[in-house]
Amino acid sequence: MKVLFIFIIIGIVACNQPSTNNIDKIQKDHTKIEKPVCSENETMDPDQPEDPIIVRTCIWNGYKFKHTGSADNMGRYSWDYEVYRIMEDKTEISTKNSAVFSINQVELENLINKKVSEEIAELKKDEDEVNLECLSNFQLPNFKLDDMQVSFDGDQSIVFEVGLGLGSACRPVDVIYVKIPITQVEIFLK
Repeated sequence: MKVLFIFIIIGIVACNQPSTNNIDKIQKDHTKIEKPVCSENETMDPDQPEDPIIVRTCIWNGYKFKHTGSADNMGRYSWDYEVYRIMEDKTEISTKNSAVFSINQVELENLINKKVSEEIAELKKDEDEVNLECLSNFQLPNFKLDDMQVSFDGDQSIVFEVGLGLGSACRPVDVIYVKIPITQVEIFLK
């Protein structure tokens, strides 16, 4: 009778413990839903004293996304973009957007390209002269993750910035911003 009672207790305890696979899944899921932590710093540019150099940095899911903005002589900013993998020893290794996302990144690229296409269609409907001139003959390429810049809108959304390469005359419509809730992007993370 005592032996049967011990087996029942062991069975109950074992059933209530998460399996190793579940623990791994919980830990993996926990790292996926980490909220981005972002900061912005300004430094003075000796060549452009009226317009500072702006550095925007976001840490998310073990990666650092860095945008460095410099103004031209008219105060318009252009941005350099870098991505780093943060290693366990806190060193940073330069990488690409494609390293952040899984092998299902083609699905993510398709989703982003669809949203870019929809936004361009909306811009073409607008009768603004710049939109019409810049987008009338534009042929939408298939953008890859490494062609984009990644930023964050607060801690709930990831923003894929897609440069169309239209030139300086079309600057107002040259970048399309595709904002997607982070919860929808989780399935694409490594």
